[in-house]
Amino acid sequence: MKKVLITGANGMIGSAIVNEFIDKYDLVLVDPYTNKIDKFKDKAIILKNSLNDITEWENNLDGVNTVVHLAAAVHWQPKNKEEEQQFIDTNAEGTRKLYAACTKHGVERFLIFSTNDVYEATDKLITEDTPVNPQSIYGKSKLLAEKYLLEDSKKSDTAVCIFRPASVYGENDKGSMKSLIGLCKKGIVPMIGNGSNKKALLYRKDIVQAVKRYVDCENNLNGEVFNISSGDFGYKEMIDAICSIFEVKPFRLYIPGWFCKNIASKLGPIKKLAVAGETKIVSNEKAEKLLGYKRKYSLVEGLRDAKNYYF
Repeated sequence: MKKVLITGANGMIGSAIVNEFIDKYDLVLVDPYTNKIDKFKDKAIILKNSLNDITEWENNLDGVNTVVHLAAAVHWQPKNKEEEQQFIDTNAEGTRKLYAACTKHGVERFLIFSTNDVYEATDKLITEDTPVNPQSIYGKSKLLAEKYLLEDSKKSDTAVCIFRPASVYGENDKGSMKSLIGLCKKGIVPMIGNGSNKKALLYRKDIVQAVKRYVDCENNLNGEVFNISSGDFGYKEMIDAICSIFEVKPFRLYIPGWFCKNIASKLGPIKKLAVAGETKIVSNEKAEKLLGYKRKYSLVEGLRDAKNYYF
């Protein structure tokens, strides 16, 4: 049985992977918080640690086939340069230190979760060859981590694979989909332009399948980068699906697209309106070809599957 170590194992994606992997692999789970994974303490090694104290737990990398690296500083808004540096320290420098430890202990594969925030919003289909230009410190720190790993892997026997997931939704979601559902349930939701702009979304269970395919893949796919999504969905389509699944009829407050692009994008408190009005669609073709990845959940199917959590 393969041995897999997961950092950020208690998070939204990490806990979903653990639920799927617990009886299929020998697991080492690393996270300073363990409330979602404590139930597996008799089946897995659980380490209440972080990247900051890696020297205390790195011996647990011995015999590991694959590291799935999810631990990260995520989407909070830094207020100053010191807080911005926290993203770099954790997401880039911390990742580099973890990879060095993996190399030292003979880990075969290193899978890092990056983000499709490394791409700018565009009306054109995004592939792995699309030029990167992250706009947020989160995206910049993740791209720096990618560069570190691709550089360091040239001098290491530990293969590196990079996932750039779309916006993930499903159980334990704390992000944009939960916010949008919350607005619909409260009875008023902003409708940006005509709602035709599209976003790549990723259902939680689809990303678990992609990770499993990598762990089981005969080819270590060293140096490969993959976009992963469950499809591209229009903003109006999202609201319509939410209304159907949750049986709500919110008032739709129409906001001109030009307002979001030219004004909201420059005003801190309502920047989310600008993001909601952007288009970002991605291709899964490479993941389908090299990983055998297959999307299983449409938007309606994903929302229906996660309804109890969001409700």
